[in-house]
Amino acid sequence: MTLQIEARKSADAIVNLLRSSSEILRPELGETTSYIVFADSRYQVGLITPTRDVENSTRLKKDLYKIYSYVKTSGVSSSKNEKILATSISRSAFTLLAPNVVQINIIVSNEKGEYQLLTEVGLMNFGANE
Repeated sequence: MTLQIEARKSADAIVNLLRSSSEILRPELGETTSYIVFADSRYQVGLITPTRDVENSTRLKKDLYKIYSYVKTSGVSSSKNEKILATSISRSAFTLLAPNVVQINIIVSNEKGEYQLLTEVGLMNFGANE
């Protein structure tokens, strides 16, 4: 049950961030990648990407990742624009199914096993498309 809760929390954090974007820049339509690049209606570019989770990888003796989000605002680079969305992820995949629909596939791991979660998110902010 704990794995399911962690997977749901991870997916919710990603979904909430993507839902407010207006355009997916990468992956391209039909493509699957471990990261996603998006833009919002103010043309701020964001990235959701896996980065090695050293602490959990060492503890569980397998390759695990943290999912980070980074949004570049007004041309200013700052670490305060960086946020950890999920930890102990053994796999992340983003597939662009339609111009405004992304499929998210993540696998969360802990000592007890793994749990895979598959969900889709539709972009709700169409400001850039008008």
